[in-house]
This record gives sequence, structure tokens and C-alpha cells, in this order.
Amino acid sequence: MSQLPDLVLDSRLRTELRDSIIIHSYLEIDSVGGRFSRKEHWKSERFLGRGGFGQVQLQRCVTEGGAKQNSLRAVKIISKPSNPSGSLDCKRELEAIAKFSHDRYKRWFVKSFGWFENPTSVFITMEYCRHGDLHHYLISQGAVAVEDVQQLTYQILEALDQMHQNDFAHRDLKPGNILIKSMPPEEWWIVLADFGISKRVGENSGPTTAIKGTTTFMAPELLGYQDQVRPKSIADFKAADMWALGEIIFQMLTSETTFENTMELMKYYLGLRGFPSNRLPTSIGDDGHKFVTSLMMALPQDRITTTQCIQHRWLKSLCVVEEELAALNLEQSNPLVPEISWNELASAQWSRLSDPEHTHTETAAQRRPTTPTHLGSSGIRQTQLESISRSPRTQRHINIDLEPLTVARMLNSHRDSVYSVAFSHNSTQLASGSKDNTVKIWDISSGACLQTLKGHSSSVNSVAFLHNSTWLASGSSDKSIKIWDTSSGACVQTLKGHSVWGKGKGHSDRVYSVAFSHNSTQLASGSGDRIVKIWDTSSGACLQTLKGHSFAVLSVAFSHDSIRLASGSSDKTVKIWDASSGACLQTLKGHSGSVHSVAFSHNSTQLASGSDDWTVKIWDASSGVCLQTLDRHYNTVTSVAFSYNSTWLASGSTDGRVNIWDASSGACLQTIRGVDTWAYSIAFSHDSTQLALGSSAWRVEIWSASSIS
Repeated sequence: MSQLPDLVLDSRLRTELRDSIIIHSYLEIDSVGGRFSRKEHWKSERFLGRGGFGQVQLQRCVTEGGAKQNSLRAVKIISKPSNPSGSLDCKRELEAIAKFSHDRYKRWFVKSFGWFENPTSVFITMEYCRHGDLHHYLISQGAVAVEDVQQLTYQILEALDQMHQNDFAHRDLKPGNILIKSMPPEEWWIVLADFGISKRVGENSGPTTAIKGTTTFMAPELLGYQDQVRPKSIADFKAADMWALGEIIFQMLTSETTFENTMELMKYYLGLRGFPSNRLPTSIGDDGHKFVTSLMMALPQDRITTTQCIQHRWLKSLCVVEEELAALNLEQSNPLVPEISWNELASAQWSRLSDPEHTHTETAAQRRPTTPTHLGSSGIRQTQLESISRSPRTQRHINIDLEPLTVARMLNSHRDSVYSVAFSHNSTQLASGSKDNTVKIWDISSGACLQTLKGHSSSVNSVAFLHNSTWLASGSSDKSIKIWDTSSGACVQTLKGHSVWGKGKGHSDRVYSVAFSHNSTQLASGSGDRIVKIWDTSSGACLQTLKGHSFAVLSVAFSHDSIRLASGSSDKTVKIWDASSGACLQTLKGHSGSVHSVAFSHNSTQLASGSDDWTVKIWDASSGVCLQTLDRHYNTVTSVAFSYNSTWLASGSTDGRVNIWDASSGACLQTIRGVDTWAYSIAFSHDSTQLALGSSAWRVEIWSASSIS
């Protein structure tokens, strides 16, 4: 490499390579002046991706007893050219990532922990963002809600503005280089990555002749349609970044590229056709149309700048201010586990983590469930390197040779992801709630759809049957709860009362979870407003408003004796409430990520919780002691459910697995592999013979559970 700036040299790691172990040494000093050396040992877990300049690996810290034990990181390995005079020079990328890894920039950029090299390669260590990149999110999700697009756009602009203010241009801005650190039901938080072809003022400023970047997101001047407008200055490259941002916004809104091919782009550039604003959704309004068009003006000097974008009327309503950041607890963090997959142009894309034993290629028609997909409630912005914690009572991985569960039925009538499933108490019917805004009631024996319940104006996040199966409750992102007559399909009541908490659109008030008490007298709901409400089933009156969670309430569940109510939250806690008085009886702490699902055992002695930290915990419902930590998932645990004989516990995850556990020993009895997409919701039938699964494949699967026993 050429001469390195001091900033880059300062981030170089003292490293020793010993067999398969990478050892970093740090010179430290204690509070009384004592000098010592601290060592970290890292080991490659597996290969993640490959590109034109090298590969990316997942590495784990194996230092025993150290503060970072079991921490994960991504390492970009760039092969040096065999010819010393070769063209590869990592200086630009190392300089950019070293600068933007400073704490002052952690809001906007992926963080590097330093770099090292050997005779053949350069290794850049980086944090590992569990939710992957925006590219894979868009493939699985399709078009994104307008309010989410606005929030994502604003955050990309903030990052670009930081680069441009520091006289950097990214030059390869695209969804694959935008990492997702948190997403709904928490707050959106995305960061920019991959500065491999970034450019800074002061570097040679002649007209560029080499095409660098990803063609779909390249401005017309980069494609060389006219030599006289080829980028010559840093300002020109900044304008090309703005074009790329416009293309990203267009794709988020439409799931399509702005121009079908380079010929159509050339026609637009030469004035032979207009900008295809007619393909943008009308829901973005005139301001939105003008915003996108202003970013994608044919001539670079006509495009708006980052500063102008941030002040634009289409984004002004977000009211994103510095006080918002101060109000967030940046010291808390969920597991950060990104996966990087390299495209053919050697620009790193960060895809979601997939288990080596479970590989799956998603198509555009398949949807990846989010939780849920609209702008999230006020959550926790995570910034620290994840340290995977393990309870002293982590369960043993016991492989028991059992007959695999078999699919009894596939129910295929929804038009989008299925967010919730619930069996009726007589096990004859199944309800499902979907992102398509509908609730469906199915006959289990025939698989026929008995009712399609319409009335919600946004995704249905949760469904629950009354004990006698005559009523069904549904909670939605439209902030309401509806009670339905299961025979006629009529809406009996609409309950409203979850109001927006705080200021701005960053705080959601959608209803994430509903649950009837088993004596049928009460209905509980959890919402993005951080509140649990208990309603009178007959009158619809709000009996209790339970406050105590600091972030969104994602799940609620009554004990089977109807005395207690559990709630799981984005604040990483589970709370147990007295259902009669509303008093908080216990706060269960132990998860290091949002708690997405809670469930009582049928005998009310145990409580299970599933979390963003990839674990399931089983708690003693009376004492609050954690009895088991089940850690055989490889991504967010979205749903947990006990069988009604309290013998088994099922857990579904975004890793594409459903695990069946022995509720007493914590042994994993079965793993259903090959689930098409994310397992979003699971439920046992009340006779414990069937297991229902709702996923982002737009369908409900019913599995025979008899083979477990």
C-alpha cells in the first residue's frame, strides 16, 4: 500500500496469527498508572461471502473470561495483488472507515474496530449488524410504507450530509451498502458501509474514465453519455451520490428500478423522454414527487444537495432533532449480527445471517416478516459490539431421534405476511392476522376459509379467540382493536385508546398484541405507546392502563388462572402484573434484546419469553427465577407457545426454524428446518396435536404434533 495517513496508522491492530487463532495485543494503563498488556483471541466461525477483492468472514472472540468473550465481528479480507505494482490500494477505504468510526459518527456509519495485515491480505474488522442490509430487506419485503421511506431517507441523508460536509463522496451508495441496526417494532436505525471507492477532495481531480460503482445506481454522467459532463471535482461526485439516493427512494416506493435499461436512461438524459414520476405512488403527494425528481435531474448541477433535502417539505414533518438522540439510551444494545454478501462488483452487501445447515434463496414474491413493517415505535438505538451472553443454566443440546413433524395443511389465501395465528379452544378453527389488513377464520379439518374479516386499515399484528370461541379479537397497526363474531363475521366492537406517546413520528402507537383472559371477562392489549391496557370483554370499557415499560409492548399473555398478566417489551424486560389491581408484581430481567413474545404454561407455573438476543427463556412464574435459557436459534425469536399439556414449548425464529423443546429439561426435541421464510407466529392447538405456523410466505402451515410424543 502507498503511504498511510496517521489516522489509518493509529487504527492498526497489533496482531499475531497463531494457527487458526488471531491474537490482538493492547497496551493498557490502569487508574494508578500500572502498565499492562491485554490480549484478545479471535477465531473464524465461517465464510460469509466473496467478491472481486476478497472475502468476508464471521469471527468470534474466544478469549476465556474476557469482557468480549463470544462477541461477534465481521472481517472484510482484501487480497493484496500478487504484483507489488498492482492497482489495489486500500488507503482510501481505510481512511474513510477510520474517520467515520469515531464515536461522533456512530449514528450514521458502520463502526470499525481496526485493521491488520499479513503478506497476502488486509483485514478490516467491523461491527456485525444482525438485521442485514436494506437490499435484502427490499427483496423480501417489496415496496415499503411511505412513512418508513421518509424515515429511512432522512437517515441516509444525515449520513451523506456528514460525508459531504467532510468533503467525502461515497460513490457506491446503494441498498446493499446500507446496514440495518434496528427496525420496527423498534425505531429504524440504518448506517452506511463500504467506503471502498469513496473519494475525498484533494485526490486527483481530473475527469474520471473508469466506471466505479453499481450500474443501477450510477448517475448518467458516470456512465459517460457525454464526455464534457464527466465528474471532475468532489462536487460532481457528491451530485452523483444524490442521484443514487433518488434511485434508492424510487425502489423503496415501487419495488422497481426507475429506468428499465440504460437506453431508457440515456433517452431521459438527452431529453427524449420525461422522468417516470407517474410510477411513483400517489400517497407520497406532490412534495414527494418533487423531492424524488429533484434528486434525479439529468444534469448534476441541477440536483438538490443534502442540506436542501433535509430542509425539504417532504421530510420536514419528521421533526427529527438532536433532542431525540439525547433521549435514547445508546448504552443499551441488541445483538448486532450483520451478514455481508459480496456482489459481482466487489462492493460489500450485508445480508441476513443464515445457518450453515439451512440455506434458502428468497424470491421477490416471498416476504420477510418484519415486526411489523411500518415506522417503529420508540425503541433503543443499538451501537455496541454484541456480546452473546449465556446463562449459567443454558440448556444442553440434546439430539433425540424422533420422527419429523409433518405438514397436515397449507392455508393459502392471504396476500401478504401472516403475523399471527391462534386456535379456537375447541381446536376446530384457526384464525390468522396478516399484513394484508385482514383476519381469516379457517376450518381446520377441511382447510376451508370460513370468514375473511375486513375493517382494519393497516396490518393485523395479533389475533386471539375468546374461550368459548364465539368472539375473536384482533389488534392492528391502525391503533385499534376489533372484536368479531366468529359465526357471522360481524364486527361487534372497535376499541380505541392507545394514543401516541411523545412527539414526532418516531413513536408508534400501533397495537402489537391482544389476549383474552381464560375466564373470558377481560381482554389485554400491548402497544407501541409503551402501555398495556385491560378491557372489559362485555362492555368494551378500559379497566386498567398499566404503565411501566420504557419502550414498545410487543406481547401480552394471561396466566391460565386469569390472575396474572405478562408483558414483553422492547425495553428487554418481561413484567408480570396483577390482572385485577393492575399492580406490577415482578420485572424479569435477563434478555439482552427486545422481548417479542411471552406465554404462560397451561398450569400457570412457568412463563416463556422469546427475544432479539436469539434465546428463549423459561421463568418460574411465581418467583421470577430464570429456570432455562434455550439458545439453539440463530436469529430473533419471534414467537413462543406452550403445548396445552405444558410438556412442550415451541419457538419460531427469523432464522427459518421452529424448535420444539422439552419444557422441563430444556432439551431440543425437534427442529423444523426449511421453513420458507421467517417463522413469525406459532400456536399449539388446545388438544396439543397440531402446531400452526404463520410466516412471511403469505400462508399458514399446520403441522402434526403427534410425532413429538
